[in-house]
Amino acid sequence: VQRNAQHVLWEQKQNMPEDAVALLKLISMPLLIEIHFEVWFETLRDHPLFDCLRETNPAGIRKVCHTCVIPQSLSKGDILFTELEVPTQPRMFFVLKGEVRYSQADRQVIEEVRRPQWLCEPVLWTTWRHAGTLKAASEARLLALDALRFRHLWQGTMEVSMARYARFYCEVLNEIKKHELTDIGCLNEDVEDMICYAFPDLEQANPVARDEEGGLFGLRRQESLHG
Repeated sequence: VQRNAQHVLWEQKQNMPEDAVALLKLISMPLLIEIHFEVWFETLRDHPLFDCLRETNPAGIRKVCHTCVIPQSLSKGDILFTELEVPTQPRMFFVLKGEVRYSQADRQVIEEVRRPQWLCEPVLWTTWRHAGTLKAASEARLLALDALRFRHLWQGTMEVSMARYARFYCEVLNEIKKHELTDIGCLNEDVEDMICYAFPDLEQANPVARDEEGGLFGLRRQESLHG
């Protein structure tokens, strides 16, 4: 049953809403939670925060996959969000398939967003106004992470790593000049520093080799947070 349900969920990931799949209504809630984790986590782990969370809070990351993740489809020409828009349903996005393009009014370059990049992470941690416009250049499938559900999930918990990450993230965001803001996220030195600060005891969260400037910058920022 589990294998069949997983297959059905993969099909749903491509074509139809989950509540329309009869087989999924026949399995237990614990099993459905585990299936959601197995299906969605492989995409979420493009962001190291969720990979580290799997190690420190396996139950928590499963709740994220079960309650916060929403598959989303775009047709060619659809606009997911526009520059300067404040989202009424704030969501972080991961591209599963298809071509989506990101543009900003003050820049000539149009960027194609693809894995392992992600979109709109700031909505998880603060109020956010989109810094650009995202448009589908083909039929596309995305994974959306509902920010309000995500925040509600961690409110009142003892998950210190999430609070530490959120604090560091907002500090980094506040340091970015307005014309350099973007909705596109990717693995870089700032993200590595955030992960190291939020998960100091995890081996995979230790700093990777950096040039001298990047390493010192990360250390100075962490020292200011500890101070």
